[in-house]
Amino acid sequence: MNYSEEHDVVLQAGSAASDRALDEVGKGMVAYRGEDGTELWENDASCSGPLMLHHDTIYAQPNPGMALNLIIL
Repeated sequence: MNYSEEHDVVLQAGSAASDRALDEVGKGMVAYRGEDGTELWENDASCSGPLMLHHDTIYAQPNPGMALNLIIL
């Protein structure tokens, strides 16, 4: 779970990392408006570790790494 105060977006994501609980979602991201919880977008991207936010960019760790735009997905 990540929050961008700059864009008022909450980002929730699953992870396929080996240190996760067996019942944890293994892939996908969903973004919500922080103010009211409105869903902005979702996708089925697969990541192997935690996400990082920097301004409007989501950095993820599949092989190889990827960067997605927080706003236009």
